[in-house]
Amino acid sequence: MKTRLLTILLTIILCSSTDLVETARTFAMSPSDDYPSVVVRKHTHLQFPGKNDGLRRFYDKLHALRTDTMPFSSDEVNILHIGGSHVQGGVLSNTIRMQLEPSGDRGICFPFRAINTNSPANYRFDYTGLWKGSRNVAKQPDAELGLAGAAAITSDKQATLTLRMRDEGKWDFSQLIVLGQSSDPSVIPYLTTQRGDTLWADPILSKVADVDGIWVYQLFSPDSVVTLNLKGLTRTVKPNIQRQDYLPLEDSHYFILRGMIPTSWRHGITYVEAGINGASLESWERCNYHFEQELSLLPPDLVIFGIGINDAHVPYNEFNPEVFKERYRQLIQRIRTVNPDCCFIWITNNDSAIRHGRGRRRYYTPNQNGARVQTAMKQLAEEYDGGVIDVFALMGGLGSAEKWIKQDLMKRDHIHFTKEGYELIGNIIYKAIAEDYAKYYDN
Repeated sequence: MKTRLLTILLTIILCSSTDLVETARTFAMSPSDDYPSVVVRKHTHLQFPGKNDGLRRFYDKLHALRTDTMPFSSDEVNILHIGGSHVQGGVLSNTIRMQLEPSGDRGICFPFRAINTNSPANYRFDYTGLWKGSRNVAKQPDAELGLAGAAAITSDKQATLTLRMRDEGKWDFSQLIVLGQSSDPSVIPYLTTQRGDTLWADPILSKVADVDGIWVYQLFSPDSVVTLNLKGLTRTVKPNIQRQDYLPLEDSHYFILRGMIPTSWRHGITYVEAGINGASLESWERCNYHFEQELSLLPPDLVIFGIGINDAHVPYNEFNPEVFKERYRQLIQRIRTVNPDCCFIWITNNDSAIRHGRGRRRYYTPNQNGARVQTAMKQLAEEYDGGVIDVFALMGGLGSAEKWIKQDLMKRDHIHFTKEGYELIGNIIYKAIAEDYAKYYDN
């Protein structure tokens, strides 16, 4: 009898283990790795300079989510991808996001169009009135900044922002969190919906969040479009005023928006992108105080670091790898105040070049700091038991940008990729993580 019970128990364990491994393998299924010839395939995998199980905590929570198993009771996994223009454009991060299953919410959205810069394509902000932008690349930003790395400022009583989620209802939401700041209690943001509903912030939910400068709105039913309106602004801005000349007057009320977070309590993976064109590690240091508070609304289980291309876009003798690493350590310390168990992956700089001259006399020389960033990131990954996706190496190393330009995978500025290039890098990153996740559970 005991032998029979032991056999049954062993069978159950083996079947459960097989199911778990199969689930991991299913997650690892990704687009064909029939990469173009310019890709050095041996460098397309996740590397671990330190412990090779450095993403264990992330993988365990991800697996618990996908299999509804203990010990984790959380019904969401959050990934933060932070960087510069490679992230702000949205193609790279969205290529990864759209392959993650089960899918969670969209993450933070920001009205880049209202401040006259490019925006991710899977949501859109339409706007009225005049908005002035403030970004973390400025040495002295005009506003306090947070997770998005930017702010939109207005004192125009005609100002509105309409958020439209795309992808055929995939990102419909039941709640909207507005992050910002009013110059006076009389300036109150409120929402209007397509159905004609007028929504005011829920005072209890807004207080429970325990974050400064937050308004939480509960929708009557899931929606993909809402408009932010502002009560209490009295100034009429002349229509011909230039955005760069526009600042809220000291004697006028104003409103500062730092982003919106649409949520729906989906049981899934939320991929959050935080990217500002030209941003360096020093730029993200300017997002003090609000950064950690707003990150606590989407506490990351994994952070993908893509900061470095702007730090290193300087002459060789002006880039200090030790300062670079210390700035990363400070950023990691801030992130760990939100989640001490957070895991990390570094994406090395792509090969790039520095421009010299103008017009017909313009020419480019390979940026030798790319290899120094590569080394620094591997040292950080070893220090923090993180992973590395070596884009510099998989491109072919120093000078390889020229080959990628000829394949229409990179732009002629020798820094940014084309849409096809970003999609290729995104697929490589996704497959590298998914492959390692499956390998972890195979073992």
